[in-house]
Amino acid sequence: MQVAAGQKRKALSDEVSELKAKRKALQNDADALSTAADDFSEQAEKSQQLTLPAKANGMHRAAREKGDQLKELNQLIDNKLLELENCP
Repeated sequence: MQVAAGQKRKALSDEVSELKAKRKALQNDADALSTAADDFSEQAEKSQQLTLPAKANGMHRAAREKGDQLKELNQLIDNKLLELENCP
């Protein structure tokens, strides 16, 4: 019985580690998109090109979507950590 509980605990721990790595990658993507969008916005102000604001808006939208995914992932991590804490 303890072997099964230990295996379950190990599996949960591994899953949490994978989710944390995924969270870090998602956060990096969101940050990069937001930075690039800000750069396009600044370029648009300076050069008066009409295509740059559209690109910036698209990147901001993608960054917000990544942020929403990040919130869901954080909730999933919290749930798994709680499950791990309650694991015998």
